[in-house]
Amino acid sequence: MGGAVGQPPKLLRRIGTFLLEILSFGSARARAINFGGILLILTLWPTDWLHYMPVRSVWENVFGFRPYSSGMMRALSRLLHGDVEGAWDFNKLAFIALPLMVWLCVANGYRWFQQTRTLRTSGAPTP
Repeated sequence: MGGAVGQPPKLLRRIGTFLLEILSFGSARARAINFGGILLILTLWPTDWLHYMPVRSVWENVFGFRPYSSGMMRALSRLLHGDVEGAWDFNKLAFIALPLMVWLCVANGYRWFQQTRTLRTSGAPTP
């Protein structure tokens, strides 16, 4: 059932390895899943559910400056839902970040597909 005494079952180890891979962004598969998941959640999440008060930042309150990333998720959500003006008001960098995230998702998804296809044709076990 589980291997040696004191070791987790094989399935549990594979799940743990997969979760660590996803958290680390260490492979094409992890990057494709992470960026795709972020874009999917921001696309499906209704914009009126987000809190649209002025963006508050710990950096702004403590150190007195507003970081470039402040309001990025709200801006990306607005941009994905077609509210260009609202996205511009929250964070102008969303107009650079969105195409970059889409490109990273597509490029890493393609790389993941190529790696999986190569592994299948070589007879090696797929990850």
